[in-house]
Amino acid sequence: MRGTGFTPVGFVTGASVWSVGFQWGQGWRGKVGELPKGFYQLYPCPHIADRSSPVAGLGRYGGREGRWNTHEGHEPGINWEHTKYQEAVIVAFGSAYKHMLDSATALRAHGVIDVRVEQRRGEGAGQLVEFSLTGTAVAHKSSPPLAVPFAAAVTVAELLELLAVGWAPAAVVMGGAAVEAERGCATRIAQAGMLGRLSQYSDAIDQARSLAVERLEDASRGFGQSVLGCKIEEHFSSALHGVGAEVVVTGTAVRQSKKLAMASSGPRHVVKLGRR
Repeated sequence: MRGTGFTPVGFVTGASVWSVGFQWGQGWRGKVGELPKGFYQLYPCPHIADRSSPVAGLGRYGGREGRWNTHEGHEPGINWEHTKYQEAVIVAFGSAYKHMLDSATALRAHGVIDVRVEQRRGEGAGQLVEFSLTGTAVAHKSSPPLAVPFAAAVTVAELLELLAVGWAPAAVVMGGAAVEAERGCATRIAQAGMLGRLSQYSDAIDQARSLAVERLEDASRGFGQSVLGCKIEEHFSSALHGVGAEVVVTGTAVRQSKKLAMASSGPRHVVKLGRR
């Protein structure tokens, strides 16, 4: 670490377990005509849209009629964002992250590098979400203390490269989302022993990824100008009447800084290739 000017001062950790708040399935909410508050997308029954169908024009989602005011078996499908999950992962990650930085501050560190983020679901308790963060606290002898230590999910070698090209790590940021897909008539037919793409379920994964990346970008705006080294964790669960897609994306927010004055103009990494 001599090229960076930092020295390790300790190993720090932070962990937090939170309960995911209960959220009624949209199928039940649709019965009373309530639409989701977050993201949602409808997948209408193709028979209702078909003028030649005996159930053409029947049924409507939302309003007083609700989702289930349709001919039996012809309800529309819906993909909707599980906002309670989103709230839980934000708070759980933020709490674990704060605990880790508090430990670094106690060691008078300027930052934490090589941060590892692990997300786990409680055994036998699907309503629990856990975040565990670990990293190496580092200090810079010639620099004054920072109000809040920086954090980076990069190794020493990657930190050296970053500083050399004029970028500095600011924080580890996270974005998470969960989309539940409650199948409708079209998906149920496609799932009935046929070989083919299930558009509603496939869309749920893409929608969760898109929302998670959007939240990651929002979280990074207060810390840096770009995010690098992004890692994505996905959990896909299936049930008889639908599926759920959960996505968490983490990365290091970085901002432009002065280039690092290298101690030597020679190679920074030397590997012996000859045989002994």
